[in-house]
Amino acid sequence: MARPQMMAPICLVENHNDQLSVNQTAIDILDNISQPVVVVAIVGLYRTGKSYLMNRLAEQNHGFPLGSTVQSETKGIWMWCVPHPTKPNHTLVLLDTEGLGDVEKFYRLNYRLGTLVTTYVDAISSGTVPCLDDAVTTLAQRENSTAVQKASEHYSEQMGQRLRLPTDTLQELLDVHTTCEKEAIAVFMEHSFKDENQQFQKKLLELIDEKKKMFMLKNEEASDQYCQEELNRLSKAFVENISTFSVPGGHRLYMEMREKIEQDYWQVTRKGVKASEVFQSFLQSQATIESSILQADTALTAGEKTIAEERAQREAAEKEQELLRQKQEEQQQLIEAQERSHKENLEQLKMKLMQEREQLIKEHEIMLENQLQHQKALLEEGFRKTSEELKGEIQQLTSTVNDKKENSGTFTGHLLKEFATGIAAPILLPMMAVKNIISAFK
Repeated sequence: MARPQMMAPICLVENHNDQLSVNQTAIDILDNISQPVVVVAIVGLYRTGKSYLMNRLAEQNHGFPLGSTVQSETKGIWMWCVPHPTKPNHTLVLLDTEGLGDVEKFYRLNYRLGTLVTTYVDAISSGTVPCLDDAVTTLAQRENSTAVQKASEHYSEQMGQRLRLPTDTLQELLDVHTTCEKEAIAVFMEHSFKDENQQFQKKLLELIDEKKKMFMLKNEEASDQYCQEELNRLSKAFVENISTFSVPGGHRLYMEMREKIEQDYWQVTRKGVKASEVFQSFLQSQATIESSILQADTALTAGEKTIAEERAQREAAEKEQELLRQKQEEQQQLIEAQERSHKENLEQLKMKLMQEREQLIKEHEIMLENQLQHQKALLEEGFRKTSEELKGEIQQLTSTVNDKKENSGTFTGHLLKEFATGIAAPILLPMMAVKNIISAFK
């Protein structure tokens, strides 16, 4: 749902006789929120105004149970999702806990909560020591695995829809691949979360590369099949009547008919990447037949036969060189496509890192402003000692904000360098090998 429609709080984590369990209805509500969320949780002693404060944040006079209404059967964590009072198109998620004997930690996580809550409660119920960092790591793994799957599926779906096999050239396929890969990376960036060392992004690139190779193979198979069919159609009469050329002057007639087949073959459109290779195989299959017809042609002198043989050998060598040049060009196109992919990944990663960095700085600045206002209020009310204690926190927060601003470029650059090295390593050696091969034929 775009925005929550909750008229009252609902229990998120139930506590029955000290056994915790997650309310699936509440999880479904969280999972269906599509807006950015701001989460506020509160913990503290019984009857210290927690529920009252949460009701005020929700801009309501009632909702969370107050004061003496808090009974043992209402233990647990209660959730209320309401439109954010100051941020349009944002959802405020309020979490009110049962009263505690002493104040515990306060957590604020501005992300999807359903998986996190389930993981955290499962850890407690299984008897293990709950750790928010571990829960967030598990959440990140699940979310990033889902992001990889969504991005990979988007690539496959779009390639399948946009490609018309066989493509006329390899470059045509690579251009579609570049566009689909760019979109897939964007899908991943949108859904990924805390992708440490970009391991999931690297996994996505590996999957896309495998899928690209699969599409290239299908393209080659489609081209080979189509070219074979067209060539068989054009050469059917020629092959079936090959014996008619075993007459004086037959070699000339043979060459005229074969040249006509070649002309007609190259007039066929969209033969694809295997066009030259298929026709070259056809010529090779005819080499022995042509030689036999040439030697049996009594209308030609020995000198003319020698000249014809030399011409046939020269033309065969030229076609082999042409086929080799085509393969070299395709290898170069593959290298350039890989380099474009590398650059696109770095660009999108850089953009996401900068956005996350800016958001983090903004949140710290908001926290700093709140602390300053709190300190001012304390001073006005005469709580000078408490204000002095808060002053140290303010100085630390100020230092943190300044440090993040000053070192933002260095931090982002370091991550990008590590990522670039990681994704480039598997392709550098084969790329250099191909470049060396191409250079050898220049």
